Amino acid sequence: MIRVVSAKILNGYTVKLKLSNGSTKTVNLEPFLCGQIFEPLKQNYKLFASLKVDKTLGTIVWENGADIDPDVLLGKNVPERKSDELFSKSFRVTHKKLAVSEGKAIYKLRAKK
Repeated sequence: MIRVVSAKILNGYTVKLKLSNGSTKTVNLEPFLCGQIFEPLKQNYKLFASLKVDKTLGTIVWENGADIDPDVLLGKNVPERKSDELFSKSFRVTHKKLAVSEGKAIYKLRAKK
């Protein structure tokens, strides 16, 4: 499994990720910043800038407890946003997807149809 080993904010909500396979990936995180746990990151840039890598999880995390699945960051999986068709369409992939559904600030993974 490929995981995030380091992350650097480039500008705005764009980050450069160094991955465990030695490659790098630049990702605009702004489309991910919606929902109960992520909205504060968009509203408070200082909180967004607290981004760091959790070596155990192998992904990026924030002080408020938010994190993004590394497979979502790599484009292998897509978070489900029932209220935002554009979001879902912009992150479509051709293979099996996992979706994140929001429930009481806890994100649960389920297979997406």
